[in-house]
Amino acid sequence: GMEKGTVTITNGKKKGLRYSPSTITNYVTLKKKWTEFEKHISKRLRFEDITIDTYNRLIDYFNSQNLSTNYKGKQIQFIIATMTRAYDEGVHNNRIHTTKSFAAVTDEVYNVYLTPSELKRLERLSYPNNARFQRSLDGFLIGVYSTLRYSDWSRIKPTYIKKKGSKKEIHIITKKTGDKVIIPISKKLDNILSKYDYSLPRVHSQKVNDDIKEMAKEANINDPIEVEKTKGTKKIKTVEPKYKLLSTHSARRTGISIMVFHEKIDPQLVLKLTGHKTSEMLMKYVKVTKEEAAAEIAELDYFNRDNTDSKIVNL
Repeated sequence: GMEKGTVTITNGKKKGLRYSPSTITNYVTLKKKWTEFEKHISKRLRFEDITIDTYNRLIDYFNSQNLSTNYKGKQIQFIIATMTRAYDEGVHNNRIHTTKSFAAVTDEVYNVYLTPSELKRLERLSYPNNARFQRSLDGFLIGVYSTLRYSDWSRIKPTYIKKKGSKKEIHIITKKTGDKVIIPISKKLDNILSKYDYSLPRVHSQKVNDDIKEMAKEANINDPIEVEKTKGTKKIKTVEPKYKLLSTHSARRTGISIMVFHEKIDPQLVLKLTGHKTSEMLMKYVKVTKEEAAAEIAELDYFNRDNTDSKIVNL
């Protein structure tokens, strides 16, 4: 039904619209995993049969396959969505999926961002003899300067560009949330967009993900980052060079972090730009390392005032 468009989204701003191909793929994966799980426990499960015990057994089953926490979380998230829809349509009366115990689990996503000096190193790169690399680099930088997600910056076209006096803006309805956002076009952003006549050539997110790692390696963006991931029930710590952890999403993170932390732009203003609902959601994006924070704080007047000569007054 999803593929044919006979089953559509039932709530939120996208109500009545078709599901995206990536969402359909996620549900197909869940169906496959769920069938494997039923074989594993030798039982066909109806909605009424699902209990916290089912949830725990499913997590144990995923653990036995050494699946990552975020993979497990994604599957649970889609189970909850399926149960919610079926409940709303009167298919069952089981409310177990609404309880706190029946929750999607997540690991911290190591989606790193670039510091202003690392970004400068990336901006200096140029690929006159490699069109794909140049497109990937330009796309990533558009993501930084606009703070848009890949799903939005990758489809910018002239109709989204509006003139405001001597300045220009991008007016776009975001794919993920259906919110309208207005992005002022900076000189840096305009330089890249105008190169393509404000109509970006198609760039595949996976290609940009691969290319950006290679380009960042070339730009010596290789600070060691400690990564902790859960495989099954084991926590595994590794140290990875920063370039290996970059992805299209790092562009949005970079743009937001530089605005809030380095340029000191009021988060409430940035919120309007990025389409985040709350300051908390926005601040999750502002990933500042302890070293950066310490260096920044050390420059403040509070840490540099010499109070030793202030007079002691006996009261």
